[in-house]
Order: sequence, then C-alpha cells, then structure tokens
Amino acid sequence: MWSGHVDEGVKLHDQAIAMIIDQRGADHPELGTVYSNYAASLLAVGRGSQALEIAQRAMKILDHSHEPDAVLDPIRTNLAAVLLDSGRNDEAAALFVRARAGYVARLGEHTTMVANIDQNLAVIYLDAGDTRRAVATLEQALTTTEQLIGGDRIEIADVLYNLAAARRKAGDLAGALAATTRASTIYHTYAAGSDRHRSSLTMIATIDNMLGDHEARLPQPRPSSGSPSRPRTRSRPHGRSSSVPAR
Repeated sequence: MWSGHVDEGVKLHDQAIAMIIDQRGADHPELGTVYSNYAASLLAVGRGSQALEIAQRAMKILDHSHEPDAVLDPIRTNLAAVLLDSGRNDEAAALFVRARAGYVARLGEHTTMVANIDQNLAVIYLDAGDTRRAVATLEQALTTTEQLIGGDRIEIADVLYNLAAARRKAGDLAGALAATTRASTIYHTYAAGSDRHRSSLTMIATIDNMLGDHEARLPQPRPSSGSPSRPRTRSRPHGRSSSVPAR
C-alpha cells in the first residue's frame, strides 16, 4: 500500500480511524492498534515528524486499556522506532528493552521481533560509544536471523551491513570487510544497483584503503561514513492486522 501510493494509504487509515471512533468510541483498543500501524507506515516513507504524535496517541490509548503485553509490546516497539528516528534514544531504548523482555518471556530469544529490536538497540549503543556491545548485539541478531530464514537474503544483508559498520567503528577492519563483502554479494544478487548495494561497495573500497590495499575494488572519491541504518522495527500486532519491519 505504501509503495508509490502514500496518499491513498493515508486516506485508508483515516477512514478506518473514523469508522472505529464512530462505532466503538475514541478510546477503543483497536483504535490504538490502527494508530500504531499508521505511525509505522508513515515512518517507513520518511514522515517521522507526523508519525511521532500518532504513535504516542496509540500508546496512550492502549496504556489505559489494560491490554496484555502481547498486545502492548508491538505498540511499544513502533513508538520506540519513531522515537529513535527522532533522536530520542533514551526513551526509545527503554521501550525497546521492555518490549524485548516481553517477547523473550512469551516466545524465547530466537524470534524475528527480538532480532529486529536488537538491531535498533545496536544503533543506540553505537550512538553512545559502546561499540563492543553494539557488535555483540548485531552478531546475535545475525545468528538469529540466519536460523530463522536461512540462506543469503536481503534481511541477512541488512544485518551484515550494520554489523560491518559497527565492527569498523570498533576498529575491527578485517571483520568489517568480511561482513560488508558478504552483504554486497547478496545485494548484487537481489538488489543490484540499489542505494544499499552502492553503499556496501563504497564501504569495501574504504576499508580496503584503510587496510593498505592499493588495489581497492572501487575508487574512493567520497568514502562511506559506515554508519549503520536504523531498522525501523514495524511489528505484527497481536491478533490484528499484520505488518513487516522496514529498512
């Protein structure tokens, strides 16, 4: 719905919100879930400033609804992703950690949602200068994602790219090169020419040069910053409409 049809998606969410308010009232828990999905969709298309107010509204409705954590944790995760995008890392971290604990208690450590949350937490750790913790968190996220979906897929490449950036920041250039080389190979297969494919190639060239390899695979007119992306975790609300993690 959100690829090239943002305005249509906004209208559909607005219609759904209006129907729920009319039929069930402005404080019904279902409205909170719709608001949360709406916020996640806005974030996915770069409308973070609009998403924040909507995600906070969703959390407020569900906080007062006495819903179980199985319903609240996806809402917390979406709000945390929006807060992270807004640079409010401390607030985002608290929500991510709380939601993660809920997922682990119900489903165990090795789940997609836990791996996605860990990628977001790794961004926060890197921003705080805790590179060792960021690398360890991403390595666990990579292991979990590989176990869950297997093979070389785009989701694997995204974790590898973030891991490469974290390892590079931690000073592990050889480890960073290995991770970004594998990521680039996957991107070449499934997303050749994409922004992430180009960024991974640039990172390879940058690290090659840093390692003293004068036969780098690419010239280095503008070195990659090597900053990890923020995987704006979009959750699957319990028993309601589903959605997929972005970036």
